[in-house]
Amino acid sequence: MKKSSVGFGLVLAFGVGVAVAGDAPVVVVGDGSVTAAEVQERARTRLTAEAAQDPAQRRELLEDLIDEELMLQEARRRGVDHDPKVEKVMINTLLRDQVYGNVKNADFTDATLRAWFDAHRSEFDVPEKRQVRRLLVKVGEGRTDAQARKDIELLRKATLADPEQFGDLCSAHSEDPYKRRGGDVGFVTAEGKPGLDATVVEVAFKLQEDALSEPFRTPEGWNLVRVEARRDPIQRTFEQMKGSVLRKVKSQALDALQEKFVARLRAATPPKVDEAAYKKLVWAGERAPAAPGGLMVPLDDDELDEADGGEGDAPSGD
Repeated sequence: MKKSSVGFGLVLAFGVGVAVAGDAPVVVVGDGSVTAAEVQERARTRLTAEAAQDPAQRRELLEDLIDEELMLQEARRRGVDHDPKVEKVMINTLLRDQVYGNVKNADFTDATLRAWFDAHRSEFDVPEKRQVRRLLVKVGEGRTDAQARKDIELLRKATLADPEQFGDLCSAHSEDPYKRRGGDVGFVTAEGKPGLDATVVEVAFKLQEDALSEPFRTPEGWNLVRVEARRDPIQRTFEQMKGSVLRKVKSQALDALQEKFVARLRAATPPKVDEAAYKKLVWAGERAPAAPGGLMVPLDDDELDEADGGEGDAPSGD
């Protein structure tokens, strides 16, 4: 392949030359090329003004670009551009060019941000939280409601006699998932937390700090709760949350632009879904369609792993 050192030297004069058109090929590489614009951009970011006057460094930069072009072409021939990770990078690059670059922080005035903050103030306020410790005596499995009620009453009396031992009593006698933590449910808001009976939270928020509840019933059995600590609600100001508001407003603007961008792509290239093929897809945990004779064929472990996108079991160390 014949190389043009003259054109290259003009491009790299002082590191950012303009003597060659940006889309003009400086080097032809197989079915592709290295353009003047690519050389200029690489020189701008890699070479100082002094280094750009060194023919050896210029040539090294060009050879690096040639090597990269060869590897890119080989990657395409091997289908690397269809790798899911590579495709994700390509999509993100497209969005950065067509969407993300069109929205800047300066586009949003303080008045716009403040109006959004006022309309969504509750999202930034921190509600009151209470640290709750719970003791549960279950009903069932050989224990009647009356027996459970009697047990919880005895445990309450023991706690009132020595409040500091309530955690130990929870560890020894409670039958809920928090037993191993001395019944400590952690800090919860009035909205509760997943897996925790709403009645427990409701009772806790009626108590004063360090107070022990009366026994109360939930579907699982009889309960005692104590409020170990309390955190007051916090109302944050616009000035405190301005950065967070900007990120949220900007994110919404980007989402809207992305939806419009994708809508244009769909309009230009309408997707055609093969509904029959779609209905034949087998999802993780489902069984394959009926085999001849009407028998259902279950997915084996490898097929389930493939449907999940997993890699199967890790090899053993044996």
